[in-house]
Amino acid sequence: MRIRSFILQPLLAGLPLAAAMSGAAHAQFVGDAFFVEPSVTAAPGGEGAVQVAVFAGTQAVGAARVTVTYDPKALEVLGVDPVEAGRITTAMQWRKEGNVLHIVMVNGASLSQPIGTVPLGKIRFKALGAVGETTELWAKAIEILKPNAEAIPPGLEALKGDVTVAASTTTTARIAARSMPSTEPSLVKRALGMRPAGGTVTLQVVDGAGQAQPVQVQIPPAAARRE
Repeated sequence: MRIRSFILQPLLAGLPLAAAMSGAAHAQFVGDAFFVEPSVTAAPGGEGAVQVAVFAGTQAVGAARVTVTYDPKALEVLGVDPVEAGRITTAMQWRKEGNVLHIVMVNGASLSQPIGTVPLGKIRFKALGAVGETTELWAKAIEILKPNAEAIPPGLEALKGDVTVAASTTTTARIAARSMPSTEPSLVKRALGMRPAGGTVTLQVVDGAGQAQPVQVQIPPAAARRE
Protein backbone atom coordinates (compact mmCIF):
# COMPACT_ATOMS: atom_id res chain seq x y z
CA MET A 1 0.00 0.00 0.00
CA ARG A 2 1.33 3.44 -0.88
CA ILE A 3 1.97 6.29 1.55
CA ARG A 4 -0.62 8.39 -0.26
CA SER A 5 -3.20 5.89 0.97
CA PHE A 6 -1.58 5.96 4.41
CA ILE A 7 -2.25 9.71 4.62
CA LEU A 8 -5.96 8.89 4.56
CA GLN A 9 -5.94 5.53 6.34
CA PRO A 10 -3.47 3.37 8.30
CA LEU A 11 -0.71 1.91 6.15
CA LEU A 12 0.16 -0.93 8.49
CA ALA A 13 -2.57 -3.46 9.03
CA GLY A 14 -3.63 -3.61 12.65
CA LEU A 15 -1.65 -0.52 13.66
CA PRO A 16 -3.46 2.77 14.37
CA LEU A 17 -2.19 5.94 12.72
CA ALA A 18 -0.46 7.96 15.42
CA ALA A 19 -0.34 11.15 13.39
CA ALA A 20 -1.22 12.27 9.88
CA MET A 21 0.44 14.75 7.58
CA SER A 22 -1.24 18.11 8.07
CA GLY A 23 -1.06 20.89 5.49
CA ALA A 24 0.99 19.38 3.51
CA ALA A 25 25.77 12.81 6.60
CA HIS A 26 26.70 10.91 4.78
CA ALA A 27 27.56 10.88 1.06
CA GLN A 28 24.46 9.12 -0.19
CA PHE A 29 22.35 9.22 -3.31
CA VAL A 30 19.05 11.04 -2.94
CA GLY A 31 16.38 8.43 -2.25
CA ASP A 32 18.69 5.96 -0.49
CA ALA A 33 17.69 4.21 2.71
CA PHE A 34 20.75 3.37 4.79
CA PHE A 35 22.10 2.76 8.29
CA VAL A 36 23.55 5.84 9.99
CA GLU A 37 26.22 3.67 11.63
CA PRO A 38 26.45 0.76 9.21
CA SER A 39 28.60 -1.47 11.43
CA VAL A 40 27.74 -1.94 15.12
CA THR A 41 28.44 -4.45 17.88
CA ALA A 42 26.57 -6.30 20.58
CA ALA A 43 27.57 -8.76 23.29
CA PRO A 44 26.39 -12.39 23.01
CA GLY A 45 22.78 -12.38 24.15
CA GLY A 46 23.05 -8.64 24.68
CA GLU A 47 21.05 -5.79 23.23
CA GLY A 48 22.13 -3.31 20.59
CA ALA A 49 20.62 -0.80 18.21
CA VAL A 50 21.02 0.48 14.68
CA GLN A 51 19.41 3.57 13.20
CA VAL A 52 17.87 3.58 9.70
CA ALA A 53 17.49 6.78 7.68
CA VAL A 54 16.75 8.09 4.20
CA PHE A 55 18.71 10.75 2.32
CA ALA A 56 16.69 13.52 0.68
CA GLY A 57 19.35 16.07 -0.30
CA THR A 58 17.91 19.58 -0.12
CA GLN A 59 14.31 18.35 -0.27
CA ALA A 60 12.06 18.19 2.80
CA VAL A 61 10.54 14.81 3.66
CA GLY A 62 6.86 14.54 4.54
CA ALA A 63 6.69 10.74 4.77
CA ALA A 64 8.86 7.74 4.03
CA ARG A 65 8.45 3.98 3.95
CA VAL A 66 11.39 1.56 4.11
CA THR A 67 12.01 -2.13 4.62
CA VAL A 68 14.84 -3.70 6.62
CA THR A 69 15.68 -7.34 5.92
CA TYR A 70 17.61 -9.34 8.52
CA ASP A 71 18.37 -12.88 9.70
CA PRO A 72 16.02 -13.80 12.60
CA LYS A 73 18.37 -16.64 13.55
CA ALA A 74 21.09 -14.07 14.29
CA LEU A 75 19.02 -11.14 15.58
CA GLU A 76 15.84 -10.92 17.63
CA VAL A 77 14.15 -7.60 16.92
CA LEU A 78 12.86 -6.10 20.18
CA GLY A 79 11.28 -2.96 18.77
CA VAL A 80 11.69 0.15 16.66
CA ASP A 81 11.77 3.51 18.45
CA PRO A 82 11.06 6.92 16.89
CA VAL A 83 13.94 9.38 16.66
CA GLU A 84 14.06 13.13 16.16
CA ALA A 85 14.69 14.31 12.62
CA GLY A 86 16.63 17.51 13.23
CA ARG A 87 14.32 19.65 15.35
CA ILE A 88 11.24 17.79 14.11
CA THR A 89 9.55 15.03 16.09
CA THR A 90 7.95 12.69 13.58
CA ALA A 91 5.38 9.91 13.92
CA MET A 92 6.58 6.36 13.24
CA GLN A 93 4.87 2.98 12.85
CA TRP A 94 6.43 -0.40 12.22
CA ARG A 95 5.58 -4.06 11.89
CA LYS A 96 7.50 -7.30 11.50
CA GLU A 97 6.68 -9.73 8.71
CA GLY A 98 8.92 -12.80 8.70
CA ASN A 99 12.48 -11.54 8.28
CA VAL A 100 11.40 -8.08 7.08
CA LEU A 101 10.68 -4.94 9.10
CA HIS A 102 8.31 -2.40 7.56
CA ILE A 103 8.92 1.12 8.91
CA VAL A 104 6.85 4.20 8.10
CA MET A 105 7.66 7.76 9.19
CA VAL A 106 5.18 10.65 8.82
CA ASN A 107 6.10 14.29 9.39
CA GLY A 108 3.08 16.35 10.35
CA ALA A 109 5.05 19.18 11.96
CA SER A 110 6.84 21.08 9.19
CA LEU A 111 6.65 21.85 5.47
CA SER A 112 10.35 22.73 5.19
CA GLN A 113 12.06 20.19 7.47
CA PRO A 114 13.65 17.67 7.80
CA ILE A 115 16.12 17.67 4.91
CA GLY A 116 19.35 15.80 4.17
CA THR A 117 19.79 12.69 6.31
CA VAL A 118 16.35 11.96 7.76
CA PRO A 119 16.32 9.31 10.52
CA LEU A 120 13.23 7.09 10.54
CA GLY A 121 13.70 4.84 13.55
CA LYS A 122 16.11 3.10 15.89
CA ILE A 123 15.92 -0.68 15.63
CA ARG A 124 16.59 -2.42 18.95
CA PHE A 125 17.72 -6.03 18.81
CA LYS A 126 19.14 -8.90 20.81
CA ALA A 127 22.24 -10.62 19.38
CA LEU A 128 21.78 -14.39 19.15
CA GLY A 129 25.17 -15.34 17.68
CA ALA A 130 28.53 -16.22 19.21
CA VAL A 131 31.55 -13.94 19.62
CA GLY A 132 33.12 -13.18 16.24
CA GLU A 133 29.98 -13.78 14.18
CA THR A 134 28.72 -11.01 11.88
CA THR A 135 25.22 -10.79 10.42
CA GLU A 136 23.93 -8.45 7.70
CA LEU A 137 20.90 -6.18 7.49
CA TRP A 138 19.63 -4.54 4.29
CA ALA A 139 17.67 -1.26 4.12
CA LYS A 140 15.56 -0.38 1.06
CA ALA A 141 13.52 2.77 0.46
CA ILE A 142 10.07 1.88 -0.88
CA GLU A 143 8.48 5.32 -1.07
CA ILE A 144 9.46 8.85 -0.07
CA LEU A 145 7.15 11.87 -0.27
CA LYS A 146 7.66 15.59 0.15
CA PRO A 147 5.27 17.40 2.55
CA ASN A 148 3.05 18.26 -0.45
CA ALA A 149 2.85 14.50 -1.29
CA GLU A 150 5.09 14.89 -4.37
CA ALA A 151 7.26 11.80 -4.77
CA ILE A 152 11.02 11.67 -4.24
CA PRO A 153 12.18 8.66 -6.31
CA PRO A 154 13.45 5.94 -3.93
CA GLY A 155 16.95 4.53 -4.38
CA LEU A 156 17.28 1.62 -6.76
CA GLU A 157 19.24 -0.64 -4.43
CA ALA A 158 19.23 -1.79 -0.83
CA LEU A 159 22.18 -0.69 1.31
CA LYS A 160 23.84 -2.93 3.88
CA GLY A 161 24.61 -2.76 7.57
CA ASP A 162 26.05 -5.39 9.87
CA VAL A 163 26.12 -6.44 13.51
CA THR A 164 29.20 -8.14 14.95
CA VAL A 165 29.05 -10.07 18.20
CA ALA A 166 31.94 -9.13 20.49
CA ALA A 167 32.99 -9.87 24.05
CA SER A 168 33.15 -6.12 24.65
CA THR A 169 31.68 -3.29 22.61
CA THR A 170 32.96 0.16 21.66
CA THR A 171 31.16 3.48 22.06
CA THR A 172 30.72 5.80 19.07
CA ALA A 173 33.15 8.36 20.56
CA ARG A 174 35.86 5.75 21.02
CA ILE A 175 35.24 4.46 17.49
CA ALA A 176 35.90 7.91 16.04
CA ALA A 177 39.06 8.33 18.12
CA ARG A 178 40.56 4.88 17.57
CA SER A 179 39.58 3.72 14.10
CA MET A 180 42.56 2.77 11.91
CA PRO A 181 42.54 2.68 8.08
CA SER A 182 42.77 -0.65 6.29
CA THR A 183 42.90 -1.89 2.70
CA GLU A 184 42.46 -5.56 3.65
CA PRO A 185 40.54 -7.09 0.69
CA SER A 186 38.15 -9.04 2.91
CA LEU A 187 37.21 -5.84 4.76
CA VAL A 188 36.79 -3.87 1.53
CA LYS A 189 34.48 -6.63 0.30
CA ARG A 190 32.53 -6.47 3.57
CA ALA A 191 32.16 -2.69 3.24
CA LEU A 192 30.75 -2.89 -0.29
CA GLY A 193 27.07 -2.01 -0.30
CA MET A 194 27.22 0.04 2.91
CA ARG A 195 27.98 3.34 1.17
CA PRO A 196 28.28 4.51 -2.45
CA ALA A 197 31.60 4.02 -4.28
CA GLY A 198 34.38 6.15 -2.83
CA GLY A 199 32.70 6.41 0.57
CA THR A 200 34.38 5.57 3.86
CA VAL A 201 32.99 3.08 6.39
CA THR A 202 34.08 2.22 9.94
CA LEU A 203 33.74 -1.54 10.40
CA GLN A 204 33.69 -3.37 13.71
CA VAL A 205 36.27 -6.17 13.60
CA VAL A 206 36.74 -8.68 16.42
CA ASP A 207 40.32 -9.48 17.40
CA GLY A 208 41.69 -12.75 18.82
CA ALA A 209 40.55 -11.80 22.31
CA GLY A 210 36.98 -11.18 21.18
CA GLN A 211 37.31 -7.41 21.51
CA ALA A 212 35.71 -5.11 18.93
CA GLN A 213 38.22 -2.97 17.05
CA PRO A 214 37.05 -0.14 14.73
CA VAL A 215 38.68 -0.24 11.31
CA GLN A 216 38.21 2.45 8.67
CA VAL A 217 37.74 1.16 5.12
CA GLN A 218 37.34 3.16 1.92
CA ILE A 219 35.15 1.72 -0.80
CA PRO A 220 37.06 2.04 -4.09
CA PRO A 221 35.51 4.11 -6.91
CA ALA A 222 35.81 1.08 -9.20
CA ALA A 223 33.27 -0.70 -6.99
CA ALA A 224 30.43 1.65 -8.00
CA ARG A 225 27.07 -0.08 -7.57
CA ARG A 226 25.25 2.13 -10.04
CA GLU A 227 25.94 4.82 -12.62
